[in-house]
Amino acid sequence: MNLNPSLGLNNHGVNVVDFVRLGSWGKKRKSVVVESPVQLGLGRIDSGQIGAFTYTGHSSYYLHVNSIGRFCALGPSVVTGYAEHPTESLTPHPMFSGEFDKTWKAAKVLYDDPEFTKVICKKMDDLTSRKGQIDIGNDVWIGNGAYIAREVKIGDGAIVGARAVVIKDVPPYTVVGGVAAKTIKQRFSDKIVERLLELKWWDYGPAILKGVDITNIESTIYEIESRISKGFSKYNPDKIEFDLAEDAIYGIPSATSEKILIHDFTKRMED
Repeated sequence: MNLNPSLGLNNHGVNVVDFVRLGSWGKKRKSVVVESPVQLGLGRIDSGQIGAFTYTGHSSYYLHVNSIGRFCALGPSVVTGYAEHPTESLTPHPMFSGEFDKTWKAAKVLYDDPEFTKVICKKMDDLTSRKGQIDIGNDVWIGNGAYIAREVKIGDGAIVGARAVVIKDVPPYTVVGGVAAKTIKQRFSDKIVERLLELKWWDYGPAILKGVDITNIESTIYEIESRISKGFSKYNPDKIEFDLAEDAIYGIPSATSEKILIHDFTKRMED
């Protein structure tokens, strides 16, 4: 599904800055559900969910992602989830995993062999070490040009430095950087991190921080705890569902949770 600013999705809390392609090249994701508001920059997004107050920088490719949390600051030229090639076999070339006969006719000789198709292709696929989807937590900052490998989990409050290559999970409130990415520091003490993870301030939206000096972490936590204990309401936003199977966009109001058609791409094609 292709998105652009002319669709007027900003009226529904989705600011499409430039051309955005939803979905992957391979197995088609059924839908992408986005909380309002978000901002999507130029690039491709293959993520099942995107939380409110998150933005993606331009020229980024979010592939093979399960979910992106709330309040994420995702810089430009970030890439995630490209398929990895097996290294234990003679060659890592994907031709030997199948489906290249449509690209190069000379490759067809491989797939004419039933043994190759049933056995070798499967073995090559099994040797591909990373297949699981990526999860990006809440309040995550990913710097310019970072790469996130498949199966990686980025914890809440984590920071990924510019140009980092992340191949392992990043714990909550941890700063990582480098190639391959290593821990630089933990942002706060263990006790502070534990309290922040218990609070989940992002569940309450920006209003929970009104009038709070967020540069003082101790007083900020105290104030959030106080407001929650007094019954501060959680943030319950409207959502937008990009139905890739139906090629349609639906609004999901928080009050009713009933889907309302916003745009049907198939109608435009019929017209």
